[in-house]
Amino acid sequence: MGYFTTRDKCRLFYDIQGTHGIEGGTDLPTVVFLNGTAQTAVNWHPQVRALKDRFRVITYDARAQGRSELASADLSWQRHVNDLKALLADRSVSRAALVGMSHGAFIALAFAQQFPQQVDHLVLGGLGDAPSRRSRLYLRSWAEILAAGGLEMMARSFIPTVFGEAFLRKNQKIMDKIVAALVRRNNRDALLAHLQALAEYPPAGRFTPAEGIPLLVVSGAEDLLVLPESARRLAARCGGELARITGVGHSLPSEAPDRFSARIAGFLSA
Repeated sequence: MGYFTTRDKCRLFYDIQGTHGIEGGTDLPTVVFLNGTAQTAVNWHPQVRALKDRFRVITYDARAQGRSELASADLSWQRHVNDLKALLADRSVSRAALVGMSHGAFIALAFAQQFPQQVDHLVLGGLGDAPSRRSRLYLRSWAEILAAGGLEMMARSFIPTVFGEAFLRKNQKIMDKIVAALVRRNNRDALLAHLQALAEYPPAGRFTPAEGIPLLVVSGAEDLLVLPESARRLAARCGGELARITGVGHSLPSEAPDRFSARIAGFLSA
């Protein structure tokens, strides 16, 4: 656990677990988890627990997320790709599996196109080939609510959109605590900059990783942000598999942690 400083002096928080193998201290293959919007490395704890005995697991907060700094108003997808490249170089990771959720999946896909020699598996959760009209409207409304009403108001509009009905029903009595956690883990100005930058991203279908990289697209059956056909098109375009998890919305790792972990563990170990 520590901080990495980029060339433009932005401090990025990261954590590494499972550094050595069980037998003979052999280095394990590396898996890097990339956060979705308003998420932090904390959101990956169930997956870290599930994988750390078989993989070296790296989680990190991208700039403007969690414990990382904003540093620059430039939050382009290319800057995020460059940050990941620099972090892997700093930690002497020459090749890794990338597991991304939503925004993190977009960055993982863009990274895999530019640096295919550094990617051995690719898992894209909550991502389609192009944003729907509904998702663009949600994105704009979150930014406007955040700017006008602050983090708590934005969180209360954000949560019903990114979680499925089963999760909302199961956790209705602790919803205030979930809102408080989202508020605590985010910074208003940084999240606003992130949301505004997202509006300028190209469609994910613009990126195609090199042939030979095993790729899995994971989609929630109740996802309001990514249409099923959009996830199917992305998987087909990239020559990958498509897995659909029933009873969950957009936030796959949080809503179905055991099923999501088992699915990616099987894929990465195949």
